[in-house]
Order: sequence, then structure tokens, then C-alpha cells
Amino acid sequence: MSSSQGFTIGTSPWDESCKRKRKAAATALNRSAVAAYLPVLDRESMASIRELWDDVRTIPNGEIDPRIYFQRFSLNTGLSLNYGTRIDGTTENGLLREILHVEKKIAAFRSTSNNWQDYVPVLRLWATKNIEAEGYRIRRDRYLTRLLNTLKENIENGTDKPCIAGTVLRNPENPVSEGEIYSEES
Repeated sequence: MSSSQGFTIGTSPWDESCKRKRKAAATALNRSAVAAYLPVLDRESMASIRELWDDVRTIPNGEIDPRIYFQRFSLNTGLSLNYGTRIDGTTENGLLREILHVEKKIAAFRSTSNNWQDYVPVLRLWATKNIEAEGYRIRRDRYLTRLLNTLKENIENGTDKPCIAGTVLRNPENPVSEGEIYSEES
């Protein structure tokens, strides 16, 4: 799944790259950095509750599925904390739907019930390449690249908001490569 972006911080072998990623993450998650991220929770909570309330009042019969609001809250919180951005608009936003769909599929590929070769090493001898998983990896790479490029532009323009990837990118002693930044959020 992560062949282009590398391992995630939690699944990386303990090597120099993993040590650099963990050091960068620790810097971006120190006490003062975390305090700067708290307003994100307030903003996203209020936005989700407001939209849910507005939709309940305007949709005929008030019949809605609240899961999309919780998913958007979770996604926007993660995007704000990691990239300093959020997905505006309604729950019908195309990027929102794309990320939720792709991440749901990736989670299914990684689950213990669908991916036995990750949990039973001998099965790797007969493992086949999953073309569908590769397609979702490519789709995920597209929006991760887009998010990181937007953050870089915002940093250059001085319009960025406090976020983990921004803290890592701005650190002059940053030992982490761009590919390793992707895998921190994966």
C-alpha cells in the first residue's frame, strides 16, 4: 500500500529514517506546539455541529445520516493539525468524498480479515499483488501531494496556519525528507 510513500511511523523498521521521523514528530508535538493546535478542535466541533443542525432543520423530514458529519469532523481535524487546511463546503464536497472513500478502502485492505499475509508471514510466499490496492495508493498519493504542495505555497506566502507538517518543514535542522513527511501522516 505504501510503496511510494514508505512505511508509516508505527510500522517502520527501526532504522535511521524512522529515528528522524520520530524526532521530527516529537518536535511538532511538544507541549507548546500542541497548545497551538487546540483551537482547531473548537473550530471543527462548532462547524460540524452547526452544519448538522442546519441540515436537520432544512432537509425534509429531518432524516439525515450523521456519520458523514462525524467523518468530516475527524478528517478536517486531521487535515488542520497535519497540513493547516480544511475542507470547506457541504458534506457533498468532492475532495471530502474522495478522501473518505479512499481511506475506507485502504483501511479494508489493511484489516486483519482481508490481509492475512501481513499477519502470517508464511503466506507471503504465495501473496499476489493487489491491483486494486495499488490504484487506491495512487489516488491517496495524489491528494497527499496536493495537500503538501498547498501547505508549501502557504508557507511561502506567509498564509500558513500552525500545523505538524509546517513545523517540520520550517525547522532549519529538519532531518526529514519530503517522502518521510508523507509517511508521518499515513
